[in-house]
Order: sequence, then structure tokens, then C-alpha cells
Amino acid sequence: MKSSITVVRLGVLVLAATVAFSAHAQADSPTLVAAFFVKGKVGLKWQKIEGVTEYIVYRKADADFVSIATTDEDHHFDVDVAPGATYQYKIAIVEGGVEVFSAEKSVTIPGDAGGFVPPTWVGLRVDGERVMLRWDPVPGAVAYNIFRSTTPGADFEVVGNAQGARYVDRTNLEKGTTYYYVLSALNAEFEETELSAEESVRFGISLAEQEAMLAEQNRVELEPVALRQLFKINQAGSAGAMNQPADIAVNSQGAIYVTDTLNGIVQCFDPSGKYSHTVGEKIAAVEGMDYEDGGFLFPFTLFIDGKDEVYVSDVKRNDIQVFSPDGRFLRRIRVDTGSGNVALRPNGMHVLDDGRLVLTDTGNHRFLITDKNGAIQLSVGTRGDEEGQFNFPDELTVTPSGKICVVDVINCRVQVFDMEGKFLNSFGEVGQSAGTFARPKGIAVDESGRIWVSDSMANMIQSFTPEGEVRSALGTLEDEWAFSSPRGMLFKDGRFYVVNRLQNEVIVLAVG
Repeated sequence: MKSSITVVRLGVLVLAATVAFSAHAQADSPTLVAAFFVKGKVGLKWQKIEGVTEYIVYRKADADFVSIATTDEDHHFDVDVAPGATYQYKIAIVEGGVEVFSAEKSVTIPGDAGGFVPPTWVGLRVDGERVMLRWDPVPGAVAYNIFRSTTPGADFEVVGNAQGARYVDRTNLEKGTTYYYVLSALNAEFEETELSAEESVRFGISLAEQEAMLAEQNRVELEPVALRQLFKINQAGSAGAMNQPADIAVNSQGAIYVTDTLNGIVQCFDPSGKYSHTVGEKIAAVEGMDYEDGGFLFPFTLFIDGKDEVYVSDVKRNDIQVFSPDGRFLRRIRVDTGSGNVALRPNGMHVLDDGRLVLTDTGNHRFLITDKNGAIQLSVGTRGDEEGQFNFPDELTVTPSGKICVVDVINCRVQVFDMEGKFLNSFGEVGQSAGTFARPKGIAVDESGRIWVSDSMANMIQSFTPEGEVRSALGTLEDEWAFSSPRGMLFKDGRFYVVNRLQNEVIVLAVG
């Protein structure tokens, strides 16, 4: 390495001498030393040339190089980059009216359409003399940096790192101090994401004290719910056992439809739970393919309209398909999410009486109202934790009074809007007691107007008044019902249907 550096410097000296003796000799070519991706942008570094006061930065993304910046510095940051894209860069100077270029360097931006994004929190908790941290794994990450501060929003320092999506902090913790944490993810090239959102916890309160405080804060008289199991559905005739079903819908004749997600089909049963027929078929994922009608990659959410037509969202095909009650394909609905956005991931879906669709656009952290063909009429939300912002919304429902209730998963709450997209209220927060959520997923409204929310991590289902006051909880230690990652739910004609996802079953209960 030492001799290589010496050769470069000798070459520059020789060229400089040539320029000194010939007024018409060509100027030094700029040397682009490095091009690298870090924290959401490409950094470029070059060697300065004596007497040169202007450097032009060129970038090539498709066919041609285009000038993107002019500077007198020896570096530049390109922030307008897209996940998965490859860019080529070169630097130019002007000598005698002619541009002289450096050699080119190429940078591939990590990630796919979803991007190499900061981690999202699962939560923090104090356990004895330590703080337990958990977050969702980031695709492409091989390690994580954990930062800590005693000041919200400032003065963060690295307190540790982890290879998995959890960390135990035991470092110089002081009783009574509130600690603030943020995270970043690193990939195999040691490229680092931006910092995550901030989470905080007060250290030094014993577990018994925490439980006592939590009980006091969340003291609520829960109402008993009169439920009686009618039957379970876990088999689908010759199709065999269901594999992680996700959602359920029932038509006007009582026929029961279930998205059998990992089997890649929709199963139909009669009102007694007897297998009737299968809708669609599983197909293989092929990049860039325009998939055939009636095929599914990952059927997820269901809705049945007033004509008993069956709407099925596919979060990997990024579309919605509509079928007749007997499983005949009718039409496909595609939604153009717009420039700069990822493809539609319709985790939540509701069809209005006039044919418009209300959808969660999960990957873009918003919900949409579209016309019957998928043209967007209203878009509400960006990523964040403020009112009207979302962090990976999942299911939604529209109440009989016309309120849109959206499950805001990572923010552990339900947000409520009117049909014009105006924020009305929200309820829920991070926690493991009645009225709080660990990982809310599904939502339904019963025949009295109460809102029910399933929690896939706490394995609970809770009911709330329209104003957001918790009224009952199923799946607690004191309750007879045991759930394993419940998601889709439905109240219809005196029945309560629950998709018990990790038990590969649907539980059908009589209400009252």
C-alpha cells in the first residue's frame, strides 16, 4: 500500500511539472477517491486540485450522465437516491472551456422497494437491574447499534450493539433516571440506516412496584362477555389443514370464507363449518410477472359486499381480486400508489355501499379511499407517531355511523377518522394490560357498536366503546378463552368469528 501511494504522488508531480513548462497542456484529471452509501445518502470524496475552484458532480442512473451539483468543496452528498438502485458517479472540472472527467465509481443502494430502513421498536421494559430492549428485525441487517441518552432527542451515545433484534442494557444504570434509546441497523457492507424513533423507560423501580403502579393506572372494571363455542374450523376437505389463516368474511347466506394464507387459497364453508369449495389457486412468485386471474401469492384480507361478491387482497401480488360466491373470478383492482411510493400492500379493506374501497396502504403508512376501479380519491397519513400518522397500519373497519377505524400497529393504537379523512380520536398505547396493546392487528365492530381489537403478541381480544374506553378482554389469565396470534374477526347474526392464526383455525362463538 505504501509503494502504491508513492507511485500516485510521483505521477502527480510529473504531470504538474509538465503543466508548468507548457501553457497549453491538459489539466490534471480529478481523482474520485470514494463513493459510498451511508445513512440514506451517497457520499462522494475527491482530491482537490490546486487552482481549481469548481467541481461538477455527474450521476448516471439510466442511460446518460446528468450534472447534479456544482461545488468548491472536495466532497458531496447525494440524498436523492432510491432503495435497490445502482448509480454511477464522476467528477468534472473545466479547463479552457472543456470538461475534464475523473474515472467513474458505482454505488448500489441497499434494500428493495421497501428500502433499508431504520428498526422499529417492539418495546422496552425494566427487569431487575437491567433494561430489556426489543425491536423488529430489519431485512438485510447483520447488526444493530444501540444508542442511549438521559436527554430526550439529544446527546445520544452508543451503549452497545447486537446481532439479533434484542439487547440487554446493564451499563451504569442509575435508579430513578429516565433513559432514552434509539437504534440503527447495519448491513454486511457496514452501511448504516438513519436512527429509529425514540423510546424511553424509567429505571430503578422494582418489578413489584411497577406492577402495582400499572395496576393502579389501569384499574378498570371489565365486563364479562357471554360467549359459547359452537365449533372450530381447521380442515378444508381434500385441501387438508389450513395453514396460518388471516381473515374471515360471511355472506348473506351464512357461507363462511377464510383466507388460507400460507396455502395460497381462500376456503369456503357452509354455516355449520362444513367445507364447501375453494376459491382461487396458489401460484409461484416470479419477478416482473403479470399474474393470471384467480391466482394467489399471499391472500390476506377479505370483504363481502352487498351482492355477496368476495373481495380478496393479496399483499404480495399488490392487488385485490373479486370473485362470485361460487369462486368464479370477476375482476381485478389495481391501485397506483404514486411516484416515490412502494406498491400497494392492502392489509386492511372495507367496501362501501357505493363500491368505493377504503384500504390501508401499509408500506406507505397511510389509508386510502379509492373509486371502485382503484383510482385514489383520498390519501391520509405519513410515517410517524403524531395524530394522523401511522407506523405500518394493518386492518381497518368502517362503523355504521361512517367512522374509519385504523389499527396503527407499531404505534400500538387505533386511530379514528371521518369519511373526509379528518382525525377524530385515538385510543390505546404500548402495554400488556387492559386498554393497552402489544401488537394490535385485527378490528371489528359488534352489533351494539363496540369496537373489538385483536392483539397478536398479547394473544388477547379487547372491546372498546366508540370513545375508546376499554370494556372487556378475552384471553387474559382469568379468562377461559386462549388465543394464539388472533387476527381477523367478525360479528354477524349473533355469532362471533375469530381467526386463531397460529393454531390454524377459526373459532365460531355464539354471543349471549
